[in-house]
Amino acid sequence: MNKNKKTQIIFKFITIVISSLILTNCASE
Repeated sequence: MNKNKKTQIIFKFITIVISSLILTNCASE
């Protein structure tokens, strides 16, 4: 259960990072 929660946090973090990269890429163009 603890491992599952940690995986969820990592997944959310990766999603936010990818979203930020996409937004930055769109803004720079």
